[in-house]
Amino acid sequence: MTALARDGATLLMFALGATRVRRLVEGVSQPEILAAFPGWQLLDVRPAETAGLGWPMNRTSPRWYRLGLR
Repeated sequence: MTALARDGATLLMFALGATRVRRLVEGVSQPEILAAFPGWQLLDVRPAETAGLGWPMNRTSPRWYRLGLR
């Protein structure tokens, strides 16, 4: 992704949070996202709506992450 993006690019990502039921829903933590996108800066994190996700995804504290390429 970084190789294709220009400086100032924005990445909007929906991510399911880490959970105790990892065998059903893996999820990812904020530190894991930041580690996966070196060179990108975290601009914003907001909770995602869980309506319609169903169990167990609605128990994962899903988030919207907005990252910017430095």
